[in-house]
Amino acid sequence: MINGLSCDDFAAVFKENIEKRSRTAKGVSDTSTSSKKKKLLKEKTALKEQVAENTECLVKSVAIDSIFYSSIKQPFLKSVTIRALMESWDSVINSGLQEEGAYLDDYLKLCASAKELKKTAGFNYRVNKRYRTWRVSYTKANLDPLQLESAMDFFYGELVSKIELAVNKQISQAELLAYADHMIDGEIHPWADGCGRSATAAVMWLSLLSLDFVFPVFGERSEHYAAIHDLTEHTKYYECCLSGK
Repeated sequence: MINGLSCDDFAAVFKENIEKRSRTAKGVSDTSTSSKKKKLLKEKTALKEQVAENTECLVKSVAIDSIFYSSIKQPFLKSVTIRALMESWDSVINSGLQEEGAYLDDYLKLCASAKELKKTAGFNYRVNKRYRTWRVSYTKANLDPLQLESAMDFFYGELVSKIELAVNKQISQAELLAYADHMIDGEIHPWADGCGRSATAAVMWLSLLSLDFVFPVFGERSEHYAAIHDLTEHTKYYECCLSGK
């Protein structure tokens, strides 16, 4: 049993949320966001099947991770812990979807830019090969790729604090989930592929951290993204997801 649901029920909710939210899960390899984004190796039925296989593995990873990490209390739950979790989920999410080294040239160019900026201006940028190498104008922050690591550092640190507040009932579960979803997919959008699936994994993992929490059931994609850039409105959306309305 997981928070009052069977393991099968947890998996069913998780998969339903992925299927509602993710275009990739529907077999769509969308590169319209940037000319730098590369088409996935598979498409249509083959892509749907690969995402379904990855999602099976993701559900198990999130559930297993929660067994250990839900027992960790502040000040022992660190931002580096959550970073390690999310980066491991990214590997699962994107398994078999893109050829290895697809963005290597762009990554090396970013590394060179970071090195030059440190030399000429003293800026200390870090580059993560898992992250996008292009801007995405539809995010709230519209961050340059060189800003992503520092933005994610901030997010992971804030998330640790918000987990403690939510577990201690100082903020609601809806506030916690909406914040994580908003930051990952609406504010920063760091990953080269799979930000929606990554955000869903985070939301489901967070929902396992207290026996008082329940699992959110997402609305349709258009509803889910209607207010993702507005944290107050997105929190209201999550209140509905948690109440079953």
